[in-house]
Amino acid sequence: MEDAYSLAPISPCGREFRLIELSPSAESESIKCDLRSYSMNMDYPAYVALSYAWGRKERFDDIDLNGSRFPVGKNLWQFLHHMRLRDKRITLWIDAICINQSNVKERNHQVQMMRQIYSNAQSVSVWLGEADDSCYSNVAMDYLAARKAFVNENLKSGRLWNQRQAKGVLALCERNYWKRIWIVQEIMLAKEATIYCGSKDVSWQKLEELVNKLQAISDRGREKHTLCVSSILASPAIVIARAKSEWDGNPQPLRTLLQLYHDHEATDIRDKIYALHGLAEDSLDIVIDYHKSTKDLLVEVLYHVCASRKSGPGIERSARELVRFGMLIAGMLRIHCSEDEIKFHISMANRGAHEMLSMRSSSYSLTPTYIHQYPDAFARTPSLHSYSDDIPAETSISTELVGRSQGYPLLDDVNGILVIPGDEHRPPIYECSFWFLNCSYVSRDAEEWKTHCQSHFRGEEPPRTVQCPLCDEFQYTFEDGWTAWNHRMEHVESFHHNSGQTMRSSRPDFPLFEYLWQRRLIDDQDLKELKGGNHNLTSAPPNFTVTNGWRTRSGRRSRLEHIRH
Repeated sequence: MEDAYSLAPISPCGREFRLIELSPSAESESIKCDLRSYSMNMDYPAYVALSYAWGRKERFDDIDLNGSRFPVGKNLWQFLHHMRLRDKRITLWIDAICINQSNVKERNHQVQMMRQIYSNAQSVSVWLGEADDSCYSNVAMDYLAARKAFVNENLKSGRLWNQRQAKGVLALCERNYWKRIWIVQEIMLAKEATIYCGSKDVSWQKLEELVNKLQAISDRGREKHTLCVSSILASPAIVIARAKSEWDGNPQPLRTLLQLYHDHEATDIRDKIYALHGLAEDSLDIVIDYHKSTKDLLVEVLYHVCASRKSGPGIERSARELVRFGMLIAGMLRIHCSEDEIKFHISMANRGAHEMLSMRSSSYSLTPTYIHQYPDAFARTPSLHSYSDDIPAETSISTELVGRSQGYPLLDDVNGILVIPGDEHRPPIYECSFWFLNCSYVSRDAEEWKTHCQSHFRGEEPPRTVQCPLCDEFQYTFEDGWTAWNHRMEHVESFHHNSGQTMRSSRPDFPLFEYLWQRRLIDDQDLKELKGGNHNLTSAPPNFTVTNGWRTRSGRRSRLEHIRH
């Protein structure tokens, strides 16, 4: 298995992925596939993404993958078998093959890219599995394929179908495939989709036309006179078909998605959260990590919801709803929690969110100091198992700075839950990414901050390979340096500054130090100083002058800022 992946390596930090090319072959021959790696930033072949149910985790048969034997499950083998008999080469993305499932770091990285993978696919193949023994599935597939487009003016419900066709369609719409949580994202993001069952296939449009026909029958109160109409309309297949037809393409809040699809199934219970990641508008702060326990994931989801919740007149009702939501998520993740335990974890999450707001609200000279002393305390979501160990009490503020600290209102107690006072929300502070050059520029305006940071390159192209000095989740290579740097700035803004982190808690970015030296933006002595000691300069490079000015939307404040001559 490892030999196949060694011939198609991908970086765990870039936007790389793998595709397989399935070769046509006779039924008596082995299934042969070529595995290749590509970058989302470069040209790659048109491909079809597969949406299917894994089934039991047991080896069924081997395929030939890059000349090596590769085990696959029964359901996947059957799909590949039918496709290889179609007498043409097909380029596919299939998670069980294209992702090295034994490499957790690679799984984390590739699942984070699922939205792009399915959005960029030419089409999605929906594999429902083999035909059933009664052959009702073949009858249903033939019926859907032969149906003409629905015309509302010519509604004759009595002539819709016969008993075999009705039972076949109902059985098709109730297959286990439709109950999987992953299909929500896979189908929603599909540009086009084709439904396969055994050797038969129909376009997704045929299913949508059937939904419209059945709904028209129901709206006219005639479903009792037509076989299986009510049952089919309530089936999981029709639920997802309606959701796709009604979706406007815009992401939804993660909380809404979790409430809508909480009863869908997953082989790995954590996928009940992760599978909706690509459809959510606000899930970037939830890092996909299969090392994480379900209990820690529960706390992370509660932390995320508390941080994104707005305080206001309806906060008491919102607090009660949050408890119900916490119980729902605990049930999804199969965690036994009492209501009191959920309230406790919500209170801890609210406290963490309040600390983030306090960090944003504090004076500039104070915030970097206590963040620098305890960087890990604010770099990740609190752990359920080691909350008190990971977040020591001293992290609230350094003792020697107590006399200079601002006072903050206590958290409000609403229905037994600690919530953030409504007047505590303030805009984040953006600190210069080149603080290590002794640049003390700060701003509350994100665009001015980005322009200032770019000025440090003095017209030179930024490096094409960039990484985040505050986390391990961002390291990419682009075709040009300006694109690379813009992506780095967007990441730092979204993932770190907007969460209250500052650059003073960052690790030394040695590749950036070297790049600045190669472009003679810093001299030999500067590079030596950056590589040793505290990894920052005691004085700014000679080609910068000092002006006063902390630019905000409301004017200027007295603050040092380094700018180009």
